[in-house]
This record gives sequence, structure tokens and C-alpha cells, in this order.
Amino acid sequence: MRRVVVVGPAGSGKTTLAGALGAACDLPHTELDALWWDPGWNEVGPDEFRRRLAPVVARDRWVLCGNYFSMGMRDVAWPRADTIVWVDLAKWRTITRIVRRTVRRSRSGVELWPGTGNREQLRGALGRDELLRFAWRAYPKYRARYSVIREDPELAHLTVIRLGSPRAVRAWIEEVNERCRTHPV
Repeated sequence: MRRVVVVGPAGSGKTTLAGALGAACDLPHTELDALWWDPGWNEVGPDEFRRRLAPVVARDRWVLCGNYFSMGMRDVAWPRADTIVWVDLAKWRTITRIVRRTVRRSRSGVELWPGTGNREQLRGALGRDELLRFAWRAYPKYRARYSVIREDPELAHLTVIRLGSPRAVRAWIEEVNERCRTHPV
């Protein structure tokens, strides 16, 4: 594993897992949301996103977390990736995690991506048209999209790892920690 993409629905733990994988295997970690969002929660758009993504995936080694399938991931990153890790947790678990994470982040006021000033707020994330509603509606789309990766001949070069529970995620990252410790890349 030298070029890894971690995917899954909002609240599945993509960023946490990708950070742990990056630390274990000394892979630079990029959170795709940091490439997509400018200050003031302004979206950069597909062209700028691709421009920002290109130098990241041009490197020999990396781990990315996020979906952005139609914004360039499928065309720019996936052909260079060697591994896709799909965090496929139950919908109720991801929604619960989003609520907890949002409450925690809104209380702490933590800046999500350095230099953007973007912070989560309860009203914005849990409001009528925001993150919680998006996550609820998008969940089936992600499940459908990632369940057929192995059947796509254009993606035959990828090792696909599906992690279907928090226990599976913990076990896998422990295995990766051991493997990277004994066989550094």
C-alpha cells in the first residue's frame, strides 16, 4: 500500500482511519475536504479541485480520505491508487457519529482545515439542508457506488478492502500497524 484512498459515507471515520494509516505507514495524508473548501465555506468547484488534487496524487506515496467521486477522484486519483479502503458502517452509526462529532466540534470551535477559518456550528450542520440531511440522503448512493468497485474492469488494478464495522476497522489498522512496523515501505 503506497497510494491509498479511504472512502465511505459521512461519519464513517474516513479521516480518522486515513490519519492512522498515514502515521503507521509513513504516508502523507490529505483530507479531500481541505482541497474542496475555501475560507467562508466556499466551494472551489471541480476544476480548481482537480488542479489542487493533481500534485498530491503525482507523488509516489499518499493516503487520501473523502469521496468527491464526480469531482475528479475517479479520473485523477483512482488510476494512480493501488488500494481503496471502503469504510462501510451502518447508517445509524454514521448518523450518530455525525451528531456527536458536530456537537464536539461546535463546542470546541476547532478550525477544520488550517487557514480557512471554517468551523462547524450546530445550526449549520444539523439544520434543515445541511450535513445531517446530506448524510442521510447520500448514504445509499455511497453504498451502491462502492459495492461494485470490484466489478469495474477499469479498476481491476485496485486492492479493495471493505471494513463493515468499528471492530473490523480497529483490527485492520492494528494489522497494518504491525505490517508497516516490521516491513517499512
